[in-house]
This record gives sequence, C-alpha cells and structure tokens, in this order.
Amino acid sequence: MDIVNDLIRRRAACEQEIAEQERKIQEYERAYESLRRFDGAVDTAQSNFHNVNTVKLNRTSELSSITSRCRTAQLYLEGSQRTLNGFGAKIVGAAFTGLDVMIRLKLAEYRLKIQNCENRISSLERSIDSINSMIDTAREEQERAAREAQQ
Repeated sequence: MDIVNDLIRRRAACEQEIAEQERKIQEYERAYESLRRFDGAVDTAQSNFHNVNTVKLNRTSELSSITSRCRTAQLYLEGSQRTLNGFGAKIVGAAFTGLDVMIRLKLAEYRLKIQNCENRISSLERSIDSINSMIDTAREEQERAAREAQQ
C-alpha cells in the first residue's frame, strides 16, 4: 500500500503544479493584454504627434509667401521648419520606434512564457496519466497478492 500512497502523493504534486502553471498563464495573459492596450495608446499618440506636426509644417509653409518681405517671418519659418523637421522631431520619432520595439519584444516574451507553461502542463498531464496507470497496476498486484495469501 506504501507504493500506491507514494504514487498518489506524486500525482497530487503534479496536479498542484498544473494549478500553479495555470495561475502563471492567467498572470501572463493579463500582463500581455495590458501591454497590448498600452501599445494601442502608443500608436494613437504617435499618430497624433505626426498629425499635429504635419499641420504645423503646413502652416509654416503658408508663411513662405511673406518671408521675402518680412525678416521676422523668415526667421520664424526657418526655426519652425528646423524644429518640426529637424532634431526634435527625429528624437520623438526615435523614441516612438524604440518604445514600439520594446513593446513587441515584451509581448513576444509573454507569448513564450505562456507557451512554456502550456508545454509544462502537457508534460505534467502525461505524468499524471502514467502515474494513474502505475496506481492501477500496483492495486491489481496488491489485490492479486492478497488473494494468493488467502489461499
């Protein structure tokens, strides 16, 4: 009977680990979904930045007709175009690109963690099937031995 009890304990440990893996999957899925929603917000912010920048660039081009007559308008136009087309816009674009890459990597990491948990659960389920088979065999052997002892 000792063998059967040991196998039952091993099965219970497998079942407990399955529950733990399922908890981890839920945690990773929540984190994944939260990050996916954040990614959507980042995409919206990037699009909004691009739209605002484009509108401002279009407005500065409207000044070009008066720059030949007004030195202040010319300097303002040059400065605005440098700001909107230059280093500042490139930094913002690079920040959005970097953030997008980091989000994609983290999403892929969550998918991999979920897959690893699912693989572990499959392995544990196979172990449980094997343990159940060993329990059945051990009980049959114990019953056979008990019958032989009675005879």
